[in-house]
Amino acid sequence: MGSFQAITESSYGNEKSQFNEVLQELLPNIEKTINVLRAICPSEVLGFIDLTLDNKGLHSQTTILQIYAQLHPVIICLKNNLDDSVVAKIGIKADGIVWEESSCLEKGLPNLFFLKIPNDKNLENIVVFIIHGKQYYSATIRVNRVITGRVRFEIFDNETKRIVPARVKLHDNRGNYFFPAEQQILLDTGTLYRPMWFYTNGVFEIDVPLDGSISLNISKGFEYQNETLKICSDNVSNDTFRVLLRRWINMPQMGWYAGEVHLHSNMLPHLNDTSGWEILPEAEGLKLAFIQTWNCHGQIFTDEYPIGEVCHKLRDNSKIFFCEEFRNNVYGHLCLLNIKKIIPPISTGILGGKGQPDYPPNAQICDETHNQGGIVIAHSGFNQVFELEVPKVSNPGSFETPIDLALGKIDLLEVNSLETTAEWYMALNCGFRVPAATGPDFFLSDCRRVYVYTGKKFSTKLWLQNLKKGKSFITNGPMLFLTVDDKKPGSIITINKGKSVKIRCLAKNHRDNIERLEIIFNGKKIKSIKNIGKKESLELSFELPVKESGWIAARCFSVDKNFWAHTNPVYLEVSGEQFAVKKDLQKMLEIVNKLRRWVDTQAKFENERQKAEVLELCDKGIKYYKKRIDDLSTSKKNEENLKTSAPHH
Repeated sequence: MGSFQAITESSYGNEKSQFNEVLQELLPNIEKTINVLRAICPSEVLGFIDLTLDNKGLHSQTTILQIYAQLHPVIICLKNNLDDSVVAKIGIKADGIVWEESSCLEKGLPNLFFLKIPNDKNLENIVVFIIHGKQYYSATIRVNRVITGRVRFEIFDNETKRIVPARVKLHDNRGNYFFPAEQQILLDTGTLYRPMWFYTNGVFEIDVPLDGSISLNISKGFEYQNETLKICSDNVSNDTFRVLLRRWINMPQMGWYAGEVHLHSNMLPHLNDTSGWEILPEAEGLKLAFIQTWNCHGQIFTDEYPIGEVCHKLRDNSKIFFCEEFRNNVYGHLCLLNIKKIIPPISTGILGGKGQPDYPPNAQICDETHNQGGIVIAHSGFNQVFELEVPKVSNPGSFETPIDLALGKIDLLEVNSLETTAEWYMALNCGFRVPAATGPDFFLSDCRRVYVYTGKKFSTKLWLQNLKKGKSFITNGPMLFLTVDDKKPGSIITINKGKSVKIRCLAKNHRDNIERLEIIFNGKKIKSIKNIGKKESLELSFELPVKESGWIAARCFSVDKNFWAHTNPVYLEVSGEQFAVKKDLQKMLEIVNKLRRWVDTQAKFENERQKAEVLELCDKGIKYYKKRIDDLSTSKKNEENLKTSAPHH
């Protein structure tokens, strides 16, 4: 009988200790706990024994334990429903006692134990026992040994015939996910805690069960068709499978290059090592990836890596940059691109750690970013309900953003869904020519990105310049192209009132049906076409008589609006008139007034000087919006006077 191995700090490295604080928060939620622990053993299928102890005995919700590997990792989750916490001995019998340890079993909470169980041909049952004083409890669990075999996969570009990196999901018909153990892989969490996908350089070997079937899903960004294979795994041991990926559109050939501006690498230990990150850009079809250093409750992530370009030799001249996400759950979250060094304290308020002040305000961080030659991207969240209390960590706001927009400190807004376009439209309707950008945050697979137009020649400097100018569109799949009088997004067109502009728009996809293509003018839909017949592309072309200044953009989406794209605007300057919508200016003023009351009554500061600085910042925002509203009202009144005084014929 093979020996049972307890997973300890010494036998399993320091990965377990890295999760101590996280596990304490997650323990009441068993599902999340299990998913975190699955991530500790990402290269193996993780077993789970679910036990409950009460006055009637020890009860197992697990009747059969599947054993795959030679030493199969298993979590025992024991919930103590006795009247109190107890010190007890827990162990396993399998042809004798093979493992035991003493532990304090906390009342009402899952108590977790880590083991590796041998895949022994003589192992048919295991008995979990608990000894508490003179009480002896036990539960029997049947063991099902799964025989595995090694399979090799090779992934090729159909056109170039070269082996290419890709993202892979591999699972059996029991719902177990499998990951190769080689060092060239990078796990994608899929959900926040549970790995589902992995990245490969294009060749990998993996052990799979030799009964039932396995399914393989392969993706390579948005420009390749996804490939799905289902393989009957009987007698596939030592076989090699070759997969061809077909590219349905080549955006770089058209001058468009994809980037993700908001990306985190290290929520889990297996993501905290950059050794596999050189795979990511080409596997996801990215030219640039910006990974954020961040601070959560005083714990700083990725500060061990220098700010700037990661010195990996990436294929296709792709690049990875480490930058910073500055966070305050009231002022807002900021992605700081192209900075030269960390801007402390990375987070303020509750996110900076216990007792940390809500200082400095984001405006100071924006100034320092620009001093370093960087770009500021503000997250959405300023148009949600703002109560005079600290918002929950899970629901951060961005209530300083209206002030920073007014003072010219924000370069772009992060738009992560069609729902969050409402805030962006509000900013555009206040006359701020602020483009949209996007990024996946923690969730890499099939996630949103920004395509920036640079033309035939690519450089990081030009990409960032055009990102800031809005020469781009954001998408989680469809490709969307807009021109107004042959000008791309980010352009400014000067035109006389009454003249017309020619609008052309094309939406293309291959994954899901685009239900509708729409043209937006100053936040309102002015033209729309519905997809009839499940076409892979939709097109609009028409002339628009122009009566006022403003902005034109395009969007497309699926029926459920989960599959979408949105261009940045083309701006119209009509007869020198300034553009703004009064109700949106008034809404911004309302937000700033609420923020000021929060700063005055709820925010935490180390001294009165800090508080006075932030109040002064709020006053600048209030003054700006009041003046804009007054100027707009005066302008409208003057227009009405001109109309009434004009001679009648």
